[in-house]
Amino acid sequence: MGQVPYLGGSEFSIADIAWLPWARFLPVMLDAAGPEKFPKVTEWAARLSARPAIVKALAAVDAMSSKLTQLDQATPEVLNKVFGRGEHAVAV
Repeated sequence: MGQVPYLGGSEFSIADIAWLPWARFLPVMLDAAGPEKFPKVTEWAARLSARPAIVKALAAVDAMSSKLTQLDQATPEVLNKVFGRGEHAVAV
């Protein structure tokens, strides 16, 4: 990332799209100092997040997220359905 603008080289690719969500959560995963520890990743994520199509996609994700129950507020029954646990588990 220090030598080229995108993960796969000089062109924006599916690799960038796949890794952007993880990079956006550096502060959550690594604490508030995450961006300081990885400034090139932080710059790359900010640059990608400013692309018009990504701005539009992130706005749609935010709009949908505001309508959904967050996992930390879901009931055990809902979590069992989401993760295929308990009576919702598939027998192998």
